[in-house]
Amino acid sequence: MHFYLAPQHNIKTPLLDLVRNAKKTIHIEIYGFALPELSAELIAAKKRGIDVKILFDSVQAGGVKERALVNDIKAAGITCAIGRSPGHQIRHSKFMIVDSVYCEVGSLNYSNSAFLQNNTVQILKDEAIAELLIRDFEENFKVLTEVTNGN
Repeated sequence: MHFYLAPQHNIKTPLLDLVRNAKKTIHIEIYGFALPELSAELIAAKKRGIDVKILFDSVQAGGVKERALVNDIKAAGITCAIGRSPGHQIRHSKFMIVDSVYCEVGSLNYSNSAFLQNNTVQILKDEAIAELLIRDFEENFKVLTEVTNGN
């Protein structure tokens, strides 16, 4: 397990490395998404044949910076869902699961400003936690109204 504190630690590199090193799958559930480098790495992963699925919060995904990145991700054929929580509240989860075993969890939104703020990130290899988070992801994915299926 690796534990990181922002702004003290470099979190961006290990986060991007998770995507770069993916072999089969990437599941992301994220509130704020405004990190062009991550968007580019996810698109590259899709082009390498990685099954990428992302669940975005509808309010955040509609922001000026976020909207362009979300549109690029959709155009690349990445499967996305955009919506709110079942109680019509914000989707505030922040996690990534890679290859059903590597977990990135914490308080970090995917934005350059988040690396400068007080945030925590854990990156761990744990199949049980990955399974729990993927199950939660899949359940949430089913109930959202706007879903874009990848090519």
